[in-house]
Amino acid sequence: MKAQISQFLHRAGVMYTADLLRYHLHRLRYARHNAAFRKTHPAFVLPPDYLLYESYGMRYAAYADGGKQAAEWLLGKVSPWLVTFEADKRKPLSVLDWGCGPARMIRHLPDLLPPGSRVCGTDYNAKTVDWCQKNLPDIAFNHNGAAAELPYADAQFDLVYGISIFTHLNEAQHHDWFRELMRVTAPGGLLLFTTQGRAFLPKLTPGERREFESGRPVFRGLGHPGHRTCSAFHPPEFLRSLFAPCSCLLHEERAAIPRKPLPQDVWLLRKSG
Repeated sequence: MKAQISQFLHRAGVMYTADLLRYHLHRLRYARHNAAFRKTHPAFVLPPDYLLYESYGMRYAAYADGGKQAAEWLLGKVSPWLVTFEADKRKPLSVLDWGCGPARMIRHLPDLLPPGSRVCGTDYNAKTVDWCQKNLPDIAFNHNGAAAELPYADAQFDLVYGISIFTHLNEAQHHDWFRELMRVTAPGGLLLFTTQGRAFLPKLTPGERREFESGRPVFRGLGHPGHRTCSAFHPPEFLRSLFAPCSCLLHEERAAIPRKPLPQDVWLLRKSG
């Protein structure tokens, strides 16, 4: 039923308005919890509520604590293959967060990486980037447009990651952005992405499920690519083809857990040296 409602809202052109209403409802729902968090963490700098909701939801504690846990998860996931990190944890690294949003993960990386590491974040939302630049001066932030163009030289980064970013792009953007991310990744460097795989089949309409099962990606809300109301669902066959220029070190399909958010697939790639 949820899939049909979502599809109807997209076709009626009111999905963005409906999502804005949902934001206000969630803001009220978590007001007491968020006030308690501010009281116990007065020094923790939080982004504006809508920037938070647009990327991660409305719970301040989930942004703060979950962001650190996610950053630790990221480094734990890549460290067996990121030679410089595993062999010498004192050696600086160069890391790019593609689609950093209001810095939920990236704000924790300077404290987790070796001293002197270069940490960069890029995002399409100008308001988000402006907030990040003003509040997190130890990290270099960039505002990118929808076009796949980044202001970095070739082969700059040891690690590039995008958490739930391909999930909000149209098909052409998948190809364009992957080529651009490959360009800025150093030979032998790693790329890690999360995507909406088979665990999301219950969210699809019967027609969308047939598309997915045939190996074709499913797209919704293409009027707002990059926004949370635009969704892409990725059969493994499509991503194996997209990621073919790299070696696939890991494809992790996680099973759904009752009463928990649906888990995204994890893809870890290595650019050829």
